[in-house]
Amino acid sequence: MASEDLEFNPFYQALQNQFFNQLSAAQEKCFTICIPCSNSLGQTTKFSKAFVDLHILKPSPYVQGQYYATDGSNKIIFNIKLNTIQVISGFQKGFETQIIGEELGYNKKFEQYRFLLIEQPLDPNFKISSSNGDQDSILDKLKPVETLKECYDFLFEFSEHKEAMLELDKGIYTFLTSYVVVVGYLDHAAKKLRSLAENCEKQILERNHQLAIDRRLNDKLRISLESYILNQVHDQLFKVVSKACKNECAQVIKKCEGNPNIDGKALRLDPKFCCPLNSAIKAIRHLDTCSTPLQKSGCLKKIIDTVIADVNAHHRVKDDGLLVFREGQHKEGVTVTSDELISLLVVVIIRSSYESLPSHIKFIETFHWTEFPNSENNYSVVTFKAALRFILSETFDQTIRPSLEPVSLER
Repeated sequence: MASEDLEFNPFYQALQNQFFNQLSAAQEKCFTICIPCSNSLGQTTKFSKAFVDLHILKPSPYVQGQYYATDGSNKIIFNIKLNTIQVISGFQKGFETQIIGEELGYNKKFEQYRFLLIEQPLDPNFKISSSNGDQDSILDKLKPVETLKECYDFLFEFSEHKEAMLELDKGIYTFLTSYVVVVGYLDHAAKKLRSLAENCEKQILERNHQLAIDRRLNDKLRISLESYILNQVHDQLFKVVSKACKNECAQVIKKCEGNPNIDGKALRLDPKFCCPLNSAIKAIRHLDTCSTPLQKSGCLKKIIDTVIADVNAHHRVKDDGLLVFREGQHKEGVTVTSDELISLLVVVIIRSSYESLPSHIKFIETFHWTEFPNSENNYSVVTFKAALRFILSETFDQTIRPSLEPVSLER
């Protein structure tokens, strides 16, 4: 059913859990099961047996295309024609709803039955409920968080979270005032903080049922809690992480000082990638303003985006005010493979002389225990780690050749 993922539909979830026996019986009898789309249900998560009966339809033995609700009265009759379900009797005559999608299923006897995704519930008197007193659809809250502010806004948007967040603040205060972070025990500190997040999550889900049944909102809650906690303890943790990465950071600086003029040509890149990367070189220092794994990985992603933008900008030239492309290039831009991107990031890291990169990557790997909302964040961390590993390898100095003058960085 391409128009909506049923896994996240609250009515379908209710059928799979509270009304599993009723659903199984309908499947065995090859009845038609109508699923109102999530947007039409708002934040409603609890459904009555009567509501379920109304949406499980059995075919009429008398008239083709007509169906009875399975409440046992045989008084509520619907007509299904093309993409419309219309009330024949039992409710306000003429009430109808559109069929958005259809999915076929097979029972244990390999007999066919139908799921119909419909535009709105079959009960014309159904009213959307909301735990916050408004009529906004829960779908409005499904946008992934990208910034620290969005994490904070999401956590404090629900009144049900207040007590749990107060308890979390106490736990964070205790950590800051009594826990000693030691270089060799960073994993222990991470477990301690993760435990605070999991306890808070448990309390919130006990009070906010909508977050509990929708995995997308649950994931959003986890990354928001992680960011909320780590933003407050970042400085204390990062000092120790930097000590743990002291040797790696020193090696990075040594490589930077020994190869200040490195460029794509020195790394034997295709000439079309040999271009100034000034914007990306300056952007890497924005990591110093980040305090959470979400922020740090997002910053790495932006640096990669900037590298690709720099490469593409290099292949655009102006001729008498008109935008043209260098030989062999298309308007879609240059395709940068992972291997080429790693080499370009090596140039960015070396020419920026940014020694703290190992510490930031170590921080992300140690204190990130949830899933990033965007898979590109994971890709960015892995790609930067590969570039860093290459810089620190013994073969690095044998790979490069002398090249351009170093760029000046305006701070």
